[in-house]
Amino acid sequence: MINQTENKFLDISKLLAGETDEIVFDRSDIPFPFEEEISVSSLHFSGRVFRFSEFVRLSGTVTGEYSAPCARCLAPVKEPFSIAVDCAVGNAPDESDEETVTADGQVIDPESISQETVLIHLPLRLLCREDCKGLCPKCGMDLNSGSCGCAQKEIDPRLAGLADFFKD
Repeated sequence: MINQTENKFLDISKLLAGETDEIVFDRSDIPFPFEEEISVSSLHFSGRVFRFSEFVRLSGTVTGEYSAPCARCLAPVKEPFSIAVDCAVGNAPDESDEETVTADGQVIDPESISQETVLIHLPLRLLCREDCKGLCPKCGMDLNSGSCGCAQKEIDPRLAGLADFFKD
């Protein structure tokens, strides 16, 4: 078993040559250069690359923290995440198999793998809590802190004439 924690790239040449069965790695402070509505921090990727019969597999976990405003009330939200990674390693890109990591020669780039994994798993929106009531559409008050007193039932002006039709 080889432990690689310092280099940016994982050298898998000894694994491919059959000199070792497993390479363990641990990467912290991986940058997340993508400008998204949801930001990612504390990106960490740890795992191992190992021979499995005639194949080479990469298995590990990407952890970090999502942060963004709540999709309903705009309060700041921070949510930790942990994503399992398990895929084959190949020398040529295989378009038929989405679960394959391409090795550039005899090295693998854990940074790009972790960044791609996080991009695929980015949530569409974050909520401060599941029962978040959001903001009042009239006055903008946070409805989680109480009622604002605005009229909640408003008739669409295009249908106002029909309101008289349904009166008792």
